[in-house]
Amino acid sequence: MPALDNDSAALLAAVRRDAFIAAADDQGNWTDPRILSIADDMTVSMVAPALKRTKQGWFRQDFGLTLVASQAAYDVPEEGMWESIEAAWLVNPTTGQLVQKINIVDSSNRMMYSSANAGVPTTAWFQDSQLVFSPAPSASAVSAYSMTVSAYRRPAQLCLVSDTARVTVVNTITQAFSITAHPTTWTTDAYTSGTPYRLDIYNRLLPNTRKLWNQTMTGAGTTMTMTPAISAAAFATIAVGDVVTMRGTSPYPDFPPEAVPILRRMIQKTILTAQTDSEALQAYFAQQTTEMEALFKGMANRADGSPRKLSLANAAGAQFMRNYGSRYRRN
Repeated sequence: MPALDNDSAALLAAVRRDAFIAAADDQGNWTDPRILSIADDMTVSMVAPALKRTKQGWFRQDFGLTLVASQAAYDVPEEGMWESIEAAWLVNPTTGQLVQKINIVDSSNRMMYSSANAGVPTTAWFQDSQLVFSPAPSASAVSAYSMTVSAYRRPAQLCLVSDTARVTVVNTITQAFSITAHPTTWTTDAYTSGTPYRLDIYNRLLPNTRKLWNQTMTGAGTTMTMTPAISAAAFATIAVGDVVTMRGTSPYPDFPPEAVPILRRMIQKTILTAQTDSEALQAYFAQQTTEMEALFKGMANRADGSPRKLSLANAAGAQFMRNYGSRYRRN
C-alpha cells in the first residue's frame, strides 16, 4: 500500500530523518509502534488541547444519546474527550429540528433550574462520567424526542498503514463492500477480537475525513457486510479507495497537515530526551514557544472573512429606532 503525504508512514519517515534514527533499529528502541505511541501521547496532551482552545470546531462532533423512560443518568459519549460535552439539545427525531437546549449546570444549582414540565428533560449536570438529566424522561418524552450532545471527540490512535485495508468494490444494494487483504491485527487485536468487526472508514484524500465510525461488519474473506444495516445515505458515502481501520484507530494524524511538523518535533524532543542530546534539546526548547504560538494563530479563525465583533448597526431594533427617529423629526 503506497504511503500518502499525510499518513503515519510519512510521519515515521520524517521523524527518523529529523532524529537521525535508522529505519532498522538494531536495539529495538525506536520501533514504528513505539514512535506512534509517542505521537499519540503528544496529540492528546498538547496538540488536541491547543486546537480545542481555539474554539474553531476542531474535534467537535455531535453524538446521539438514546433516552430511556425514567432513566436520569447516561454515560457521556464514548469518544468525548476528557469525558465532557459542550452542549445538549432535545431533538425532533422525525424532522431533526432542535426543540430545546438543555441547561448544563453545576449540581449544587440544580434547584434553580427545576421544571414544572414533568417528564421532559430541561437541565443536566455532570456526575463522574455521566450526565444526569432533570427531570428524567417519561415514556411519552422518549417517544417524542431524541437527545443530541455536542462534544470534543477524542483523537484517533495512530496506526501503521499496514494495519489498514482499502475498499475495492462497493455494493449499495446489499450494503456490502470488498477490501484488500485483512491485516493480521484485525484478528489478533483486542479492539476487534475477530468477528464481528468494529471498524472505521476514512477518505483516502485530504482532509482524510472519517466517514463512518464504529460500524459492525461481518463477512468471510474480503467481503464485508454492514450488520445491522445503516441508512442508504450513510452507506453511499463509502467509495472505492477509502481506508478501513480498526475502531478508534487511523493512519492519519487527527488534525490539519499544517500542525504535523510541530507534532514531529515534539516526538523528536522526546527521543532526544531519552538519548540525552543536550545541544539538540536546547535548540528545540528555544523554538518550541514560537511554534506553539504559530499553531494558535493558524487555527484561531477558520473563516478569515468573518467579523470579529458583533455589530448592532443593522440590528432590527436599531433599524426601528432610526426609522422612528426620522418620522419624529418630520413631524
